[in-house]
Amino acid sequence: MKLVDFCHLAVMAIVGIPISLSDFRHHKIYNRDLLASLILFIPLLATSVVTSHQVARFYRSLLYALIFFCAQYILVSIRGSALGMGDVKLLSLIAVTLSLSSLHQYQVWLFWIASIAGITALWDAVKWRTIGGRIAFAPSVFAGTLAYLATRI
Repeated sequence: MKLVDFCHLAVMAIVGIPISLSDFRHHKIYNRDLLASLILFIPLLATSVVTSHQVARFYRSLLYALIFFCAQYILVSIRGSALGMGDVKLLSLIAVTLSLSSLHQYQVWLFWIASIAGITALWDAVKWRTIGGRIAFAPSVFAGTLAYLATRI
């Protein structure tokens, strides 16, 4: 395991706790939390780019993250889905941080998130004996991201 990968995993876990708690308690992801996590992610991202010597891959991952953000934004704006704008910004921020540079990497990452979100929704349905209501998505995003990072290392 590389030191950069371990730091990536540790910072993602540290950042994920307050954002997940805020989403779980208030069903809101605050912009101040996203900005604080961005400040923590910038040195990590810079270190990752410098040590891997793959600046072109970084630019490609930025482009993919921008396309990913625009697609989510359009879907949320048109459909008014259960995904909130805080979730859209969080997913886009993590996508940039992970430096995902291929469609396959996005698929694997989103598979982990969707799997954990499905288990969470099933758990809530069994616990409350009904389907519906508000479910915090940020804990599933961070748990799925940590699972993705753990399998990538």
